[in-house]
Amino acid sequence: MRPLPRSLDPLPEESLPGYLLRLSCRLDLAPGRVLQLTGLSTSDPGRHLSAPRGHMMVLDAATALSFAHATRLTTAEVTGLCMISLAGRYPWAAPAITPDQWGTRPVTSPWVFTSATRYCPQCLAGDGSSIQQRYGGPWRKTWRLPVVFTCPVHRRLLDHLCPSCQQPALADGTSASLVPRLRDSGLHPAQCRTALRPDPGSHRAISCGARLDAHPQHAGQPPAGLHDLLAVQDRLLRLLHPCGPATTRSAGRPATTPQYFADLRMVCSLITAAWPAGRNLIPAQPLADALGDHLAKVNATTHRHYDTPPLDPLPCAALITTAVRILDDDDRRAFAQHLTPIRDSVIRKSPQARWTRHYRAIEHQCSDGLRDALHPLVHTYHRTGRHPNARRAPAPNVRFGPEHIPEQLQDDWFDRHFRHLGGASPRLIRRAAAVRLVQMAAGGPLSDAAAFLGIDHRYASASLSSTLATAATDASPAQFRIAVHALARQLNDTRDLIDYQHRRAALRTWCLDIAAWQTLTGQLPRTKGPFQPDLGDCKREFASQIIWTRITHGEHVLAPCPIQDQQPRPDPTWTERRTNMWSVYLASPLKPHYADLKKILRPHADSLAATIDLQRSATLQTDADPRQR
Repeated sequence: MRPLPRSLDPLPEESLPGYLLRLSCRLDLAPGRVLQLTGLSTSDPGRHLSAPRGHMMVLDAATALSFAHATRLTTAEVTGLCMISLAGRYPWAAPAITPDQWGTRPVTSPWVFTSATRYCPQCLAGDGSSIQQRYGGPWRKTWRLPVVFTCPVHRRLLDHLCPSCQQPALADGTSASLVPRLRDSGLHPAQCRTALRPDPGSHRAISCGARLDAHPQHAGQPPAGLHDLLAVQDRLLRLLHPCGPATTRSAGRPATTPQYFADLRMVCSLITAAWPAGRNLIPAQPLADALGDHLAKVNATTHRHYDTPPLDPLPCAALITTAVRILDDDDRRAFAQHLTPIRDSVIRKSPQARWTRHYRAIEHQCSDGLRDALHPLVHTYHRTGRHPNARRAPAPNVRFGPEHIPEQLQDDWFDRHFRHLGGASPRLIRRAAAVRLVQMAAGGPLSDAAAFLGIDHRYASASLSSTLATAATDASPAQFRIAVHALARQLNDTRDLIDYQHRRAALRTWCLDIAAWQTLTGQLPRTKGPFQPDLGDCKREFASQIIWTRITHGEHVLAPCPIQDQQPRPDPTWTERRTNMWSVYLASPLKPHYADLKKILRPHADSLAATIDLQRSATLQTDADPRQR
């Protein structure tokens, strides 16, 4: 391989196809001849001439060496012309090498445009230097990336179509050539190389030839929301820059730059699959309309999951900026509105179901934040064995035990994670969440989890059905799952959790004895009027249930009735009387007698709870140290 008589220095960010077009223009040769002289194509000049598009991604060592020798470049400069030079930041700039019957070949991702490109007309016109006045500015590598949709220099949206023939720039139809129209010489690097249909009397197509550097299509017509688009673009370009930040934040957690772009791709495909769920996140109506029109055209031609972003910069900008907005939100509940149709879809061939399978295959590339946010929505439970009827396995990475879950969630847990849910009653939401948490910790069926909590499985099933199937405006199954997993993460990070199972066991047959009840009622102030409240055994059992519910965080309808059960002839009116007492006790505002009763029972309950927990701690220490037995 002999050096060329003349060569060119690469321009900043220049791509290999663009460099070849400028070099062929300087040498006044067809691009195909330059490919042969530089070793990028070994085809016989008299036969079919080609150079694979994969060359723009990466050159093997021998080809890179011969190209560097012919063009008088260093191998580092040659590598800098290929997309792989961006692989340290952008994971799909490095193609996957796949073996087949013809050998190995690079397989590119749809998240690199190899069959066409975007462009900025002003950049193609050059910066005014003598070399760029003759051969134009660079065809930049970053224009091949879907995440680059504006020009940071000229603060404008990129173009992708020739203004004359309305075909994508540097596209060559069904051909897989590195440069379109390899045998056409005399074209400026900024001229359109699209093959036009020949005239009726001619058999050979000709190039369009329109100048792409002389028709700024968006001049004077900036798209709506351009300021926001440029702000997002500046962030993404900083992440793509070799000296940019090594980490950023994604879905509320730290992420490496490649992980962030992997997250961005997954969220973009999620928006596509769940559209129009994310339409309200696009503030500019023209951007939302552009993306909606694009997706409508895609859905009209294919029913498969569509992971290829649009070449058109306008709908792609709407898609990318919406995904960035979702990843910027630390609240994982934002994912629920997009994932509800995906997780609950029953059609395996739907775009939503395809997206779920696609995500599960490559979730290892995503950040911890995104995986954590999506886990409750796209993952089903695992079984302990391969048999279809094998027992449900505990959820992975759960560090709390089923004994740490009360029948009814603590108020602070409920207020932090579930208060925003509507539709189902808070009591049902508390019960359903408790059963789910026990299932996560212990595995097994719903009935086992309910029985562990002391809840009849029929109550548990009704709670879950009512909660998960609710169609209220502010609640959804996805939001409920996200809230449960958020609480699970909190419990994982909390030390010294309360053993509610031990408390329930300690109080299973407990009640206030007569002496303790008399001591407590002796603290009650006398009620005004001639009629005094009944303080008999029925009220004593009611007070015992108040203490039981406070210590175990259980439901009063599930509280034991030891006093009534021990009577030789139970009074059938007790159940109705206690129901009326609970109705008055839970009302607001409290009547004076019940308010006074609450004041004296709460300290007694807290003292008893501390005693039970202390006994549990002593038992654990004895079990851990045999010398204390």
